[in-house]
Amino acid sequence: MICPAGRDPGRRQPTRAFRSLEFAQQYGTTIPTPEATSSILPIVKELADSITNPADPLPPAFSEEASTELVRAIFAIGRANEITSAQATLLLPIILLIAKHAAPAQAPDEDQARPVTGWGSAPRISAADALAVLARHASCCTMETCETIRQLSEDPAPAVRVQIATRVLCLY
Repeated sequence: MICPAGRDPGRRQPTRAFRSLEFAQQYGTTIPTPEATSSILPIVKELADSITNPADPLPPAFSEEASTELVRAIFAIGRANEITSAQATLLLPIILLIAKHAAPAQAPDEDQARPVTGWGSAPRISAADALAVLARHASCCTMETCETIRQLSEDPAPAVRVQIATRVLCLY
């Protein structure tokens, strides 16, 4: 269940979405342990299922925010020293789907030659960042991953292209 407030009022404990957010915050700049990675994977899967196949339609803004937070958790997982084939099998379909998300939309009058000086969070921006970090692992560096990275490097949204350019050295 996804709960915007971070807690499920009926259970008085953190929701899955809140736990993935905590994981992303804790391991956004440090390397997660194999145990931490293994413990968050079922939560990532459940949250991804809740976003992609909700029981009730999600408001677009909430779906966008939940997808972005999910990708942040996947980015943190990507910082691990190793990602097994089983973990890659779970993570790649999620990140590849979110990499095709509509947000951020390109403004029709956006100057493509103007330098990118900042950006907000949006699913495709976060997915570009996380996908490059995941692709450094042999288990995640598939043909589909490489093709998606190539597509994101040509994305109409400059902030998405910047994320790929920023992380390109992860691929070597």
